[in-house]
Amino acid sequence: MEEVAGELLIFDVSRNRAHCLNASAAAIWQHCNGARSPVELAEHLFPGVEPAEREQLVRVGLERLRRRHLLESSSADFTVNLSKRHMIKKLAMVAAAAGIAAPVVSSIVAPTPGYAVSCGTQGMPCMTDVNCCEGLACPLGICV
Repeated sequence: MEEVAGELLIFDVSRNRAHCLNASAAAIWQHCNGARSPVELAEHLFPGVEPAEREQLVRVGLERLRRRHLLESSSADFTVNLSKRHMIKKLAMVAAAAGIAAPVVSSIVAPTPGYAVSCGTQGMPCMTDVNCCEGLACPLGICV
């Protein structure tokens, strides 16, 4: 776990995943101790936001953390259907109006040591030509 530029980076060794939590998601994760309810977390973290909206912000954050296995409890007490784009857009607008960011958790699969030091062979994902073995190029994110 490391804080970088206002975000919290967490590496999950057991799942070989790296997670980046923005300030709102990091605050929820850091204050989530199993003893506070989502309502109590919301009151503590977002006192300037309307009660219903702040609770929804926390519930969305908890669900995002749960989906990435960043919470010990798999309790469904705070599950939120994140597939509803309308609700997410509304939350983003509420958060922006309150001067905070909606909780965001970005995750990637961390490369194995072999990928970290090796070049990409034909068909391997890449970011630039440098990631590909000699003689291959990276025109569309794949070494060819």
